Amino acid sequence: DHTDHEALGAFDPDTGDGLGVARYVRDPSRPDTAEAAVSVIDSWQGRGLGGALLERLTDRACQNGIKRFTAELRADNRAMLRLFEHLGRTDVRRDAGALELDVDLRTDAPEELASVLRGAAAGDVAPR
Repeated sequence: DHTDHEALGAFDPDTGDGLGVARYVRDPSRPDTAEAAVSVIDSWQGRGLGGALLERLTDRACQNGIKRFTAELRADNRAMLRLFEHLGRTDVRRDAGALELDVDLRTDAPEELASVLRGAAAGDVAPR
């Protein structure tokens, strides 16, 4: 629905083959939180595709009022852990070969500033 559930895919422009996907699903009991996941085919790992997908997914999530991602990773997936940590303050719990993450997403502007900017764009706020 592009609000409570978003999925973004990456495709090879020459072959049309799928290269990766990033998705989130909002937690109905915590509307500001969504479970996020990223998957990239082996031959494209380490080339920045996972980071690009996660960045675009985060932008979409923030546009939809999501402020926190949860995620589960294999404990040895350090590259993806670093990508999630880059998004904001990250709490990591280890559980038998897996990592459980809670990531507070950074926003580019505080909500008050964003509200003022939206008002200015709509013509509701005028400069002094």
